[in-house]
Formats: sequence, structure tokens, C-alpha cells
Amino acid sequence: MCDKCQGLEKKIERYRRVVSSINDRPTIDRLNELIKDMEDEKAKLHLDQQR
Repeated sequence: MCDKCQGLEKKIERYRRVVSSINDRPTIDRLNELIKDMEDEKAKLHLDQQR
């Protein structure tokens, strides 16, 4: 896994821990959007590396 992907994965894990520890729906929804954006960015990085 490249350095960028490792950094993104650490952020994703951190946000997932936060989501599991709070009850504020708007915050949970926004964090889930950020997680999805980072997962999409990670997938794009892998596609770019394969070309």
C-alpha cells in the first residue's frame, strides 16, 4: 500500500471510531460522507497506479 493510501486509511479508521462513539446524526452523516470520499480517492489512486 502506498504512503498516500496508508494516510487515507488511518483517517478512515479514525473517523469510523468517532462515528461509533457519538449520537449526533448530522455529524455521523457528514463523517460517513467524508469516509466515502476518502475511499473513492483511495480507489482512484489505485486505478492511476495501474495505468
